[in-house]
Amino acid sequence: MAVKINLDDCMQCMACISTCGQGALTEGDKGPVVDAKKCTDCGDCIEICPANCIKK
Repeated sequence: MAVKINLDDCMQCMACISTCGQGALTEGDKGPVVDAKKCTDCGDCIEICPANCIKK
């Protein structure tokens, strides 16, 4: 299972991208994009998100 990002609440700070050790998050046109094949559901991006818009 991969994390889900609510792009409506996302501040587009991209902190989650640099935090992801699996390279599962990349920068998209409207905010971070999750590659479900790479996401291990570790939760590092959830902890770093200042907008609290990433959920399992």
